[in-house]
Amino acid sequence: MAIKDLDLDQIHHPLLNACHSLASTLHDRVTWHSTQLRLVQLIERFPRLKPFLIILNKYGLHLKDILSGENNGLDIFVDDDDDEIGETFQQVKFLRSLLTDLHYADSDPIQLANAQQTFNTHIINQSNFSIIYDETIDLYDRNQDLTNALIDLHRLLVPNGLLLLLELVHVPLYFDLIFGFFDQWWSSDDNNLSIIFAWQLDQTSLDENNDELAFKQNEELICGTLSRILQIIKKSSPYFYPFVYILTDHAQFNNDSNLNIIPSPFIGLARSLITEYERHRLQLIDLQTSLNNRLIFIHTLIEYMIDSRYSNDTCDVVLRLNHANQNQVQHLTWHYEMLQNNDEQEKSKLEQISIIPKRDADQKPFRPCVPQSRFLSELTWNEEDREKELLPAGMVEVRVHCVGISFRDVLKSRGLYPHTRTFAQSDENQPKVNRDTEPGSDFVGTIVRVGPTTTNFQVGDHVVGATSHGTYHSHIMINSQLIIRIPSDFPLTDEQLCGMPTPLLTVIYSLKYRVHLQAGQTVLIHAATGAAGQWCIQYCQYIGARVIATAGTEEKRRFLHEYYGIEHVFNSRDTSFVNNIREILPQGVDVIVNSLSGNLLKESIKLLAYHGNFVEWGKRDIYHNGNLSMFQLRSDCSFHVIDFAGLLDHISPLIGIMLKEAIDLFIQRKLRAVEPTVTYEPSQVIEALLRCNSGQVMGKTVFRISSSDQPLTINKKQSNSLLKVVSDNTMFPSEVCNQGTILISGGFGGLGLTMSRWMIEQRGVKHIALVSRRTLTELEKPSNPQYDEWLRLKRTTKEYNAHVDVVQADVTNFQQVHDLIEKFSKTSNPLRGIIHSAIVAEDRALNNLTQDHLSLVLPPKVRGA
Repeated sequence: MAIKDLDLDQIHHPLLNACHSLASTLHDRVTWHSTQLRLVQLIERFPRLKPFLIILNKYGLHLKDILSGENNGLDIFVDDDDDEIGETFQQVKFLRSLLTDLHYADSDPIQLANAQQTFNTHIINQSNFSIIYDETIDLYDRNQDLTNALIDLHRLLVPNGLLLLLELVHVPLYFDLIFGFFDQWWSSDDNNLSIIFAWQLDQTSLDENNDELAFKQNEELICGTLSRILQIIKKSSPYFYPFVYILTDHAQFNNDSNLNIIPSPFIGLARSLITEYERHRLQLIDLQTSLNNRLIFIHTLIEYMIDSRYSNDTCDVVLRLNHANQNQVQHLTWHYEMLQNNDEQEKSKLEQISIIPKRDADQKPFRPCVPQSRFLSELTWNEEDREKELLPAGMVEVRVHCVGISFRDVLKSRGLYPHTRTFAQSDENQPKVNRDTEPGSDFVGTIVRVGPTTTNFQVGDHVVGATSHGTYHSHIMINSQLIIRIPSDFPLTDEQLCGMPTPLLTVIYSLKYRVHLQAGQTVLIHAATGAAGQWCIQYCQYIGARVIATAGTEEKRRFLHEYYGIEHVFNSRDTSFVNNIREILPQGVDVIVNSLSGNLLKESIKLLAYHGNFVEWGKRDIYHNGNLSMFQLRSDCSFHVIDFAGLLDHISPLIGIMLKEAIDLFIQRKLRAVEPTVTYEPSQVIEALLRCNSGQVMGKTVFRISSSDQPLTINKKQSNSLLKVVSDNTMFPSEVCNQGTILISGGFGGLGLTMSRWMIEQRGVKHIALVSRRTLTELEKPSNPQYDEWLRLKRTTKEYNAHVDVVQADVTNFQQVHDLIEKFSKTSNPLRGIIHSAIVAEDRALNNLTQDHLSLVLPPKVRGA
């Protein structure tokens, strides 16, 4: 109502744009009466927002005056004759117990005088209010230097006062309608700046005569230019992120879409850049209609671009006209039906049952299922088959009562644990190919079966032990050398004990069998509040060594000082501990137990005394192949890399010896449980893993398995025959496997060779063509990194009576590819499938992306396709 009589061509105000955007979404006729009725309804529904709604309504009534320049938004706010604004101020009178200092700052003395009169009129007899009118600072001046602005704000604070900064990141549209009356709301250029990148709409279409031009245009003009624009934006200011709208033409695959294949690499690049740009400020919009004479479509496009500023729904949409009603525009989220994952469908088919583990575990054994997505939130429990055949010699089966959790288990539960393969062994000879997805090492349980030659244990024995094969199962099979019987008078509960083996045995192995710790020596223990750190403190105190520790927070440092009586506890988050320790131990430290990484490790090793020992428990620098200065070990020092999992792998007799030592130390009250020990039920396993993942915990986290008396939902196991029905026949029918050839571009790489072997072994494919720029001679050189995989594929083809052709061709050369296809079309086994794995692997972030890099990476993948 306010803007319909205005000359829209003459008034250019961002507030007007916001109002017009909102008005364009309304379909019902608006009257003054309807707005007031709506206001009453809103106040009744949201009474706490009444002052807010009154101000919004007041501004709306004066909108025309403000937009035409006849009135000022500030004047309306401080209008002392307005009863509604006065009613708003009266809401403050209910805050009797709140002491409020109200600071009104404005550089205009007239505005200050008006404000003072307004507040004096509407807020009277308020003893809890202190009002200050200040014309020396302007808190709204966005052109002011941030440092000076904070200095001005600091003047308003009492000693030790707190400043709360609220940043409006995703600003709702109605904020513009309220704060838009202040010119300063629009003064920041990046708040309202938008960039529309629509060059792909004019892109050359692909046909048989201009493919080179189309690809060049895509690589250099479009991908390169978009990258450079975003690079310039990021370099101009770390806080400058205008909205960027990328328009494409029929580039997204949807039902009935006329798919344009050329923008595919541009789409891929844009989706990658969305993750590097400011969140929700880079939008990808695919237009699936002609813009000629489609005013409704253009209007909807503009409306969507404006409205998307206030939405977090998606950054990737398709706009097209409704088939049934050409006057309506549909918003579609992109999807690929052919590539949709069947995981959700499979989950819906799984029958779920509820069990009580303590009662049902023997009849319904279960184990965790690590999700392919690697998200902890998708971890589930599945029913598991127990082995029925005779146990191997020396093995026992244990019903697992409870298990300890470590950060290593978090990585395994997400499929991220680094698996180091045994040297010079192929996959089938690897002892534990899937070790990285088997969480759990420490446990307490009861023996339910023993092997024929196992004489030192019997069914019913209460045991504790450790294994690297995973313990998050209701039942496990384990070598009897890795467990020990728990005495009936043992002072710890199962929950306190189940997290003991790996951390405590690591301590004993490090300090007794590697370092040979003696009484009176000094030991620096880094990050000492975890289970290993606390048992290390207890063991050192038992030996009579002097302990110095570090921890990451003040709370943790206070815990070590008060609970363990450690005099010197320093910060583990920076290198300040180095000078602190040198002040109290100028000759250095005898033993350093380290779990820090990077520069903190390098600084720590400088603290070693003569004949000192550095015990490395951490794994990050090892797996990252970090460098270490040998000069720091010059004073007859030793560096020990401790890998307790390796002892478990090799079934070391030392495991049993150390387990007995640990049990005896607890019985003698030389050691005690770590604090705190936090226990979870199996239904809370995700919460337990997330607690360990936070990196802020102290003590030990454990969870019950078969000892839990709480309900647990598990997925009932399905027969294997039901799970393979679809996958065997959809992509690999008989005419493909037996009568055709599958071509693999980039076939000499690890993916191509592995995929070839899998298709032969698992899908019965008989004819495969490996295409590469390299020759067969190069492939068969022992110096080739894929030489072992090639030999393995040759053995597989011989075993399964399959045939593999090796063809030299450059997939970026159209003529060579054309001749290759022609060649196979004349054989008895024509091409029936293509796997395009040719690639130049050189990932770069946006800041390092160059045109040369794009021209190197795109051709084999894009032109080859």
